[in-house]
Amino acid sequence: MSQAHGYFFVPHPAPGQVINWTRQSSNGIKSYSMSIDIGSIIVRAPDVRGGKPHIAGTGITVHRNVRWYKQGHSPEQIADEYSHIALAQVYAALAYYHANQAEIEAELASEDADIARRERETRAVSPGV
Repeated sequence: MSQAHGYFFVPHPAPGQVINWTRQSSNGIKSYSMSIDIGSIIVRAPDVRGGKPHIAGTGITVHRNVRWYKQGHSPEQIADEYSHIALAQVYAALAYYHANQAEIEAELASEDADIARRERETRAVSPGV
């Protein structure tokens, strides 16, 4: 990461583009200094997070963004929690969710059911847990 004129530049390559830059000023404001094809922000890859949609160049899934959002966190708070993603990326993840809400909700419900099943199994094996 390099610093110039009070800004830190962190590269985030996106599919179909050579390099995109996230610019973070010393006061924590993040923005892009180059235009980005919005369709390249959310991607799926079978070898990343089990093929779930995620923010390109990161392991942050749409699901994770949605869970934070449903818990009452604003997009700005989510971006602040993950210093390596920009606010535009959080909004893209939330837009993807709203465009594919039935699919994402079904996957979230399945994840919740798996967690509940594992907790029951753990309690059955270790009643004191």
